[in-house]
Amino acid sequence: MSYPGVDNVQLCQFIDNDMNVKELPRVHRKACYACALKEAQEQARRERVHANDSGVMSSLLGKFADSLFFTETSQNKERGLSNKRSLLLFATSWWAAPMTIFILVVVSVDRVYGIPSGGSLGIQKDAGVLQILVLVALPVLAAGICTMLSVQANSTMKRGNKKIKELNAEELGALKSDLLSEDVQAHVLTNKNEYAKVLSRAIQIRSISYDKSDGSDGGNQSTDLNTFLELHKLLRESFSILHQKYPPIIINKYSLLFKIPGTNPSLAPILLCSHLDVVPASDGIWDNDPFSGNIIDGVIWGRGAIDNKHNVVGQLAAVEYLLSTNTSLERTIYIGMGHDEEIGGVDGAAHIAKYLVEKERVRLECVLDEGTMMVAGAIPGYKPHLAMIGVSEKGHMSVELSVKGPGGHASMPPIDSESPMKIMAQAIAKLESNPLPPHFERGAVFRTELEFIAEKLKFPLNLICSNFWLFGGLMKSILIRANNGAAASVRTTTAVTKIQGGTKVNTLPHEVKAYVNHRVEPSDTIESVLEYDRKLVNDDRVKMRVLEGAIPPSPTSSFTSDPFRHIQQCVQLVFGLDSVPALCIGNTDTRWYWSLSDNIFRFSPLALTLKETSMFHGLNERISVDALAGIVQFYISFIKMSCGPSKD
Repeated sequence: MSYPGVDNVQLCQFIDNDMNVKELPRVHRKACYACALKEAQEQARRERVHANDSGVMSSLLGKFADSLFFTETSQNKERGLSNKRSLLLFATSWWAAPMTIFILVVVSVDRVYGIPSGGSLGIQKDAGVLQILVLVALPVLAAGICTMLSVQANSTMKRGNKKIKELNAEELGALKSDLLSEDVQAHVLTNKNEYAKVLSRAIQIRSISYDKSDGSDGGNQSTDLNTFLELHKLLRESFSILHQKYPPIIINKYSLLFKIPGTNPSLAPILLCSHLDVVPASDGIWDNDPFSGNIIDGVIWGRGAIDNKHNVVGQLAAVEYLLSTNTSLERTIYIGMGHDEEIGGVDGAAHIAKYLVEKERVRLECVLDEGTMMVAGAIPGYKPHLAMIGVSEKGHMSVELSVKGPGGHASMPPIDSESPMKIMAQAIAKLESNPLPPHFERGAVFRTELEFIAEKLKFPLNLICSNFWLFGGLMKSILIRANNGAAASVRTTTAVTKIQGGTKVNTLPHEVKAYVNHRVEPSDTIESVLEYDRKLVNDDRVKMRVLEGAIPPSPTSSFTSDPFRHIQQCVQLVFGLDSVPALCIGNTDTRWYWSLSDNIFRFSPLALTLKETSMFHGLNERISVDALAGIVQFYISFIKMSCGPSKD
């Protein structure tokens, strides 16, 4: 096949180099398609691939379509148009135009000359102009919208790919040989039962934090601080190389701070975080004693198995391995382990942060603490486990409502006024029935999370999640009605947790109090939430105040930063999973480190189902021996990737 004045080989090279077909002389444009087709067939034969193989055909034909129908190839890339989408747009355009003209011509003939052609289109003879226009416009409009959404969806997905930056097979292999070699995997596999024994013994140490602020935890029990000293001893015996080379700094008697110096002091250090304490557990309704640490069928049982002693063991085991192999790293590593995270971290992480500021005088490259995990079923339409990396954290505030009145005997309730109990009941009903408005605007963390994973969802969710400019309102309405977790991800939550009033069943109370707990979405503030509550209740008799210990929402860390990408790539390397930025609904010790780094992430490298997440502060907390080994592999990979091998 040849055309006058056209060199087929040069022409195909011209197309293959992403140049614009419109730059060719006009007489040669018709040659492009046929020439590209022939070249694709020849290339397929050369590679012993059938000519209809889409991988070969789309490569050249897609580039041809991009060049033919758009001005600049660079613009095509910015629009994110794939080869298939370009051909679809081309086909739709050529279909829509003649069909529109045909319908208009037929209808015009029918209206002007009275020829009964309209009947074949389902148009009655007495149809009005508006009806005809609607009938003509609807299919054309539908085709246009579908094409536009298809292109827009692909554009968003392409941008998402650039954010996720999934490693291809070659990159993954190179990274694996560098960070997670066969020797590393063999070491972790050989020692996984030893890690399990350490975690089992750690669980047996009842390092329970009791919250005395409201009397809700443990009755009259108080925290036994000696249990943390027992835990220190266990860690010292289990990770002897680390303790010999770099013994921990004891912070405020019971918290630990390890420092493993790097060879390049000009590099900002990283901080890994975990905590030594656990919440109380009820002994009677567990399948196994919550402090037995039993290892049954490859599963370690007990309080702290996934919150948060697994990270304590995983982080120290990773550093122990690196030191045992004389791995020298450029960047300094800190490991901070507070002893009171479960009750706010005031005596633990707060003092660690103070030490880093005043004594070490450091600015951290990143902070990685516990948080969101790898959860299956967390996103509708996405069944595999999905690594959700917390880039932001909800705030926390409790509001006290109080109402005072005359009280009196229950035999003579007031007939011309409202009792404090009734006033409070009305206020509670308003708060419970009218939660704060959801946030799903551009930049909202949960919206970003869905946009990241859009390309992996099936139709129509992929279309919806790629076009929130159109479907954002619909998705917001769905989420606030879907389930508790979804609703909590897009709004500040309101929960009335405690009511006090009255001393006897036959006496009207003279004062009633209620307590409302809010988990504050990053788009709201403590002040704006309190103002919302006051305006909603709209009753001067109800006094409101924010209790001490309120925590504002955290700053949002960048999901385009190197530390975020390091977490993503280590997740793909060790677990083979996708990862997205996420909102951490619970509170962590990271709030004490906000001033030390712009890159603060909350992520536990643990795979769970949505149902299994109920183990947190719940019943039958447990972790498999293999999952614990995966945690060790993750931290080895993350430390090596973040800190880099020393050039000395």
